[in-house]
Amino acid sequence: MTIDYFITRCEQAKNQDELFEILLGELYAIGYDRAIFSLLTNHQGLDIPKTPGLLKNFDNAWTRELLNGKYDSLDPFRSHCFYGQGALTLANLRTSDQLSNAQIKFIQSTEAAGIHDRIAIALRGGSGAVASLDISRSTKQDPPSKETEHKINALCQHFYISFCQLQHRGHNYPFLTLTGKEREVLEWSAKGFTKAEIGVQLHISSHTVDYHSRKLARKLGARNITAAAVNALNRGLIHVSL
Repeated sequence: MTIDYFITRCEQAKNQDELFEILLGELYAIGYDRAIFSLLTNHQGLDIPKTPGLLKNFDNAWTRELLNGKYDSLDPFRSHCFYGQGALTLANLRTSDQLSNAQIKFIQSTEAAGIHDRIAIALRGGSGAVASLDISRSTKQDPPSKETEHKINALCQHFYISFCQLQHRGHNYPFLTLTGKEREVLEWSAKGFTKAEIGVQLHISSHTVDYHSRKLARKLGARNITAAAVNALNRGLIHVSL
């Protein structure tokens, strides 16, 4: 399957299970027969809570312990998904001199449990959401080439984009536009600034800020500007760096 055809099939998926099956088929063709898709943080914009193992095609005792958080402090793959980018392979980890003895023993235990050639894909969503795809093989093979590593990363990244788009379809949010000033008011509100402080930042009076706040609350169906800012963050209308 070409990447273009994979993208087309993902766009046509009717639900998350069908979408996951499309990804599994492509990974199997590459030589990987196991995958676990997890939401590592709440996905507020999709109204989906943190869900380890939201979609997976295998289950054993080691996997259940992993998803229940038993190895959170030891698993370098999990840390990569929170703080890294793209794909982290077992081969890359083995060349690292930054692993503790406990982490090295943990990696050895994964192979003893029949989890081979593991790859972790870090996925980033809106409003700081973090997800992951944990890919592995049931039988040990040669380490993946760089080309295969890059292809797996590309497939997983597009799977996640399609997953988020699929969830958004069910929200049916009305079309909404914000002016530049309205967006600024929302962003400063999301950071916890008062109306008077926002006025100082934007060089406008607090009365003008109050006018924008009341208008925004009506637009977003919120009771106040704080609730409106949360609504806007969840819908991806604003983005805030704290």
